[in-house]
Amino acid sequence: MNLGKLTRGAAVVVFASSAIFANAQTTSMWWNKSGDSATLMPPTVDVVAGSTVTLSVYLSTSGFTGNLSAVSVFLGYDTTNSMTDTAVPDGSGITIAHGGTNASPTGLPLAWSSSFSGGVVLNKLGGGFDASSASRPFGLWTSNVTFGDFGFTDTSATRMFDVTLTVDGSLADGSLRPITIYALPSMPGAWDSEVFDSNSVSAAPQAYTANLHVVNPVPEPASLAVLGLGAVALIRRRKK
Repeated sequence: MNLGKLTRGAAVVVFASSAIFANAQTTSMWWNKSGDSATLMPPTVDVVAGSTVTLSVYLSTSGFTGNLSAVSVFLGYDTTNSMTDTAVPDGSGITIAHGGTNASPTGLPLAWSSSFSGGVVLNKLGGGFDASSASRPFGLWTSNVTFGDFGFTDTSATRMFDVTLTVDGSLADGSLRPITIYALPSMPGAWDSEVFDSNSVSAAPQAYTANLHVVNPVPEPASLAVLGLGAVALIRRRKK
């Protein structure tokens, strides 16, 4: 989980990607378009080139005996050849709406739901650790951690947070851009998606991927009619 040691007074809480896994604990994470049903997992979501789209990211867990105390999510929307928050995205045409730089993001449109109130939230933009074909995932790593718990043992289809992405206006109609929630990587301490409970038991989800499907706006019939009249007028002028 790459959180290291969090201290508060005499209490020390240690979270690490090498925490003990138990077969009884399971978790799943997915995303859909903000406003959709919580359980909806569409393979594609239509977005208009040159606009923004807000995604909602959800969590389900089962089998935990202690209350949930930490959740992390790595949401990838681009690729890169480097790691951590100094990574430079390759340029998929999808970016996160924020101010500042990737190394120091400000104004992230990221609000954790009230179910996870009281936690300490950490957000980073950058490259993941696991390489595939000389390329690594690039995106948002966000974590919400308490020194106690979130007040519930298990959860079903609970919205964790919303995140707004910007879709470049130059993307061609029909383009597909995968948005992936990455599972626990093989490299210890790497950015990951994982859940911990107050007994330091953890579980990681399976990777989840769905696509943004880019559509270019089509003129309305009224606009087409105006364009047609303009063309007729132009032809008449040329004839005169």
